[in-house]
Amino acid sequence: MKRLHTGVTGFDEIIEGGYPNGRTMLILGTTGSGKTILGLSFIQQACSEGRKSMIIATEELPEDILSQSESVGKPLEKFFKNGTLLIDKVYEERTMYAKELQDLGIEGIDKLQTNIIGLLERIPVDIECILIDNLGVFTLNMSPNEFRGNLIL
Repeated sequence: MKRLHTGVTGFDEIIEGGYPNGRTMLILGTTGSGKTILGLSFIQQACSEGRKSMIIATEELPEDILSQSESVGKPLEKFFKNGTLLIDKVYEERTMYAKELQDLGIEGIDKLQTNIIGLLERIPVDIECILIDNLGVFTLNMSPNEFRGNLIL
C-alpha cells in the first residue's frame, strides 16, 4: 500500500512509512497534545510534494493558520498563495451564522456545527490531501455512536 509522508520522520517510522494513501486518519488527543502541528506537518509535506491540499478550518481564521504554521516551522503561505493549498473558512461561516441567529433572537443549533457529512461537499474533486482541524466542534450535540456513524461512510 502506498504511504504518504507525514512530515515527521520519527512518526513515519512508527506508522510504517506514513499515512495509508486514500484512507482517513483520525488523530485524537487532549488540547495541546500536538494534533494541529501534526496536521500542519502533513499538509506542508503534501504541498511540498506537489499534492493539491486543503485545510477545513473550524476554529481559526486562514491568516491565523498561516501564522501558526510559520511559528512551528511548517510554513504554508507560499502554497496558499500559489493555489496548491486551499483553506476553507468554516469558522467564519459558523460565526456569522451564529450571529445572525442571535440578532434574530433565535436560539438554535449551528447547522455547520453538527454537519460532518456536509464537509465532504466542500472538498473540490482535485484535492489529494485534506486536514479538518478540528472535528470536536461538530460533536457537541452527538453521542459517540452518532459521531462514529457520521465518520464511517
